[in-house]
Amino acid sequence: MKREHCARLDDYLDGDLPEIEHLDFEAHLAACDTCRRTVELDRRWGNLLASANPIAPPSLTRNIAGAVERGRRLRIARASALIGLAAGLTFAVVRWNADRPRVPVARTNDPSVTQTIASAGQRPEVRITIAPESRLLALPLESKNPQVSVVWLYPEVTSPKLTEAN
Repeated sequence: MKREHCARLDDYLDGDLPEIEHLDFEAHLAACDTCRRTVELDRRWGNLLASANPIAPPSLTRNIAGAVERGRRLRIARASALIGLAAGLTFAVVRWNADRPRVPVARTNDPSVTQTIASAGQRPEVRITIAPESRLLALPLESKNPQVSVVWLYPEVTSPKLTEAN
């Protein structure tokens, strides 16, 4: 028995050996009990599998088809819910932005104003006037840059419980 032949047993069983090596391996089978038993066992299993009924019972195929259909419906339901959630969130953001009070911003298209402030080297002063009916709360914040002023504007929040108690 040659070890090189035993190493090619899988190739022989799969039919992957060239014709000359195939004939050499068959000669090896006459001398090697291990390879011969393995080949006989493989042929018996092959015959058993060939004679088996490969058709699945109808109940199994129905169960598999039902599971596939339920999975498809579940994916469609999840996708629909996700699309609905995204649409609702988009609507809420748009609606929230539409309901927010707009703060007017003073702008000028006159470049000489900017040049005058920059050339004077003085700190420009900006005054913001909020109309009393706007019902906003203004909260100035400190800034690390002395050239920048930050003011947070909040809409006035009223609580129905506080209003009823007064």
